[in-house]
Amino acid sequence: MIIWSTSKAVALFKEDTINDRLVLPYFITYSLLVALGTYMTYEVTTIWGWLEVGLDVIAVVFGTLYLYRLNNGANGNQFLNKYFIIGLPVALRAILIFIVIAVPTYLIAQSLDIDTESGNPIDFILLLIFYILFYWYFGLNIKKTLQNKVVD
Repeated sequence: MIIWSTSKAVALFKEDTINDRLVLPYFITYSLLVALGTYMTYEVTTIWGWLEVGLDVIAVVFGTLYLYRLNNGANGNQFLNKYFIIGLPVALRAILIFIVIAVPTYLIAQSLDIDTESGNPIDFILLLIFYILFYWYFGLNIKKTLQNKVVD
């Protein structure tokens, strides 16, 4: 993996040696930096907050590898194209479902005087459910691309 040298990176394109397997570590690294970057905007002060950070890292790495393998790994094709093109509607649906689940959960928790400040067990559990559903549904759609006919 080329970390610093842009001339070596440019050479890969000139040599036309780019494929999904080569790009995967870059994609995972970039995704991790984005996920971790979100935590730079606020202070993580509880163990539950740190568990959320860990969950984000684990979900990005293993979720991406899971999808990559569902796409037949190194023998698959167009993984990054599928990730972004299929990923957008999957992410939007997952966010909508998350909101539908999270809002009543927090309202019930607040009515029971359960602490709902940032970095709590409810946040962690909802985030875990979100990632499981997100990568599961995303995986179903990756599998559909490997079938001969379009299924909706």
